[in-house]
Amino acid sequence: AQYVSDGKPIFVEISTDWCFACKMLKPTIDQLKAQYAGSVTFVHLDPTSEESLASSLQLAQDLGISDFFNANRNAFPTVG
Repeated sequence: AQYVSDGKPIFVEISTDWCFACKMLKPTIDQLKAQYAGSVTFVHLDPTSEESLASSLQLAQDLGISDFFNANRNAFPTVG
């Protein structure tokens, strides 16, 4: 998926598919997505596998948040 912030705030979630705390946070994030749809750009970055890490790194770079992702990709869940 291509993400464009269009000047909107960006909500970044860094999580993995195996992280228990990430799974516990998911309903809250889903609620925020529904509440702020259209006014906030929601981005999920996933360092679970080499493939998802590479895709997440590219997306973070495209959005100008690669420093944030690199600083937090080993500490999840992380939101910012």
